[in-house]
Amino acid sequence: MRRCVYILSLLLIFFISLSPVKDTDFGWHYRCGKQIFTEKKLCLTNEFSYFLPNYHAYNPSFIYDILISFIYDRFGKFVGLSVFGALLMTIGAAFFIGLFPSINYFMKAMAFLIIYFLSQGVLELGIRSQILSFVFFIMVLAIIDQFSRNNRPLFKILPLIFLIWVNTHSGFFIGLVLLGLYVIQTLIDQKNRFTVMIIFLCSFVATLINPFGYKVYWELYRHLTSPLNQMIAEWVSPNLLMQALMLITTAAVVIGLKPNKRQKTFPILIIGLCLIMSLAARRNIPLFWVAAFYGLFQVPPLHQLFSQRKNTHLQSIFIGILISFHLIVLLAIVPQALAFNTDWKQYCQSGLYRYPCQTLTQYPHLKGNVFAMYEWGGFLIWQKPEVKVFSDGRMPAWKDEQGKSPYQVWLEILQNQPGWNETLNRLKTNYIFINQGVFMDLLLKKGAEKYGWKEEYRKEGVVIYKNLKISF
Repeated sequence: MRRCVYILSLLLIFFISLSPVKDTDFGWHYRCGKQIFTEKKLCLTNEFSYFLPNYHAYNPSFIYDILISFIYDRFGKFVGLSVFGALLMTIGAAFFIGLFPSINYFMKAMAFLIIYFLSQGVLELGIRSQILSFVFFIMVLAIIDQFSRNNRPLFKILPLIFLIWVNTHSGFFIGLVLLGLYVIQTLIDQKNRFTVMIIFLCSFVATLINPFGYKVYWELYRHLTSPLNQMIAEWVSPNLLMQALMLITTAAVVIGLKPNKRQKTFPILIIGLCLIMSLAARRNIPLFWVAAFYGLFQVPPLHQLFSQRKNTHLQSIFIGILISFHLIVLLAIVPQALAFNTDWKQYCQSGLYRYPCQTLTQYPHLKGNVFAMYEWGGFLIWQKPEVKVFSDGRMPAWKDEQGKSPYQVWLEILQNQPGWNETLNRLKTNYIFINQGVFMDLLLKKGAEKYGWKEEYRKEGVVIYKNLKISF
């Protein structure tokens, strides 16, 4: 009966996680992965944009790039990627459900579903490199928890996990901090200190095995010191309701574990760390709720309430609930995801942002250096390899000679701030490719020739201007 609950729980999580692929960074990740296959060359410098050409960003995501390129080309394009994302989420759920063997499987599965729905604003974009960090975070936490219960088989593979993680997503440092917090717990307990310290040091060394070596930590510093919350939506703080819910949950965990504070330092430190990170940027909300339930399940009254029960009648009710959830998901969620991933028109029009797919077909002359909407950057890198964009999702933490982010420079140009046209001409911009009605379009629509531009295309909310001064 328990095995049946376990399998049904994982299947439910798999189907719920079949999210449409809406990540705006998909395009440049795919292009990098494709380049590795076709040219046997890593994306080590900025080859896709004409602003800050050959800029060195030390953010290795090569394993992820290879995976999504291979899956997209060989396994049904976006459908294959959705299945891949769902499999990753299911692996994360399996490790999460493996926490606390004495807790009922159904309760742990429901907890994971709660985590998923509370994190919808982050996880609803489908497969992205951040999903792998979410799964790796759960894996590291589960392995540490297993080791703390004197069950050690997987603990020694942590350096290997960090070796893969560092070459997948920059979130690897969260796992390293997590392991560092466990070092503190072992120092308090004076138990397994030597083993844990050795694994921690080996894991740290493993993070240095990447094309950029120690410079990945310099990239982390760039991100931490950049005002990303002023540029990127997922870097802003969560809404007040979510903040209140997180603060109340944290207080409940700390108060509930207070009688065993010395023995429970690790979960308190974890939830404290994840709370700070999540209040600073809502992209970290999934990590907080994993840490929160890890702490809640250790609060004695809740641990006892959610413990395994021998009541087969209750288990039957659980199975009935799970089957009902399966039917709802299969009838409502899965068809929507499949429709989005198989309908190119819907992908172009109904994603996180609307992409100018039809424009690229109707105006095939677009080439050279193109100043486009920021959200279109990754899409153009993927769909128009002959084009170099001004900026895209790789670049918010980069800095130019004046210490400005490419996003800031892009916004100043789009808003026609002083010097905008001189900057475009200096950078040899061939085309402006923007939405109708933005500041730049309102200015150029009245007299593009005055600024050396000519309107070439205007349809379905998109406008293209060609530079009359810059030749190819």
